[in-house]
Amino acid sequence: MNEAGFIQALEANPEDDTTRLVYADWLEERGDLRAAWVRDLAVWRWMGPRAESPIPALMAALAEADWRQAGEIILVLQR
Repeated sequence: MNEAGFIQALEANPEDDTTRLVYADWLEERGDLRAAWVRDLAVWRWMGPRAESPIPALMAALAEADWRQAGEIILVLQR
């Protein structure tokens, strides 16, 4: 399978942990640093099925968060 196939499968079923973890292994085999983020469910939730960098979404959410949410977002950013 290629990356487009993984993305298509994840878009079709975003809650599929098996596909997400196999995709992370596939990324790691290719030296793609996103593999660690894809494996980490807390980070993955901010990436979406296209495995985009979570940082822009996290920073935008942080700017709008109350103090409780900000703490959770900061923990994810630290990962």
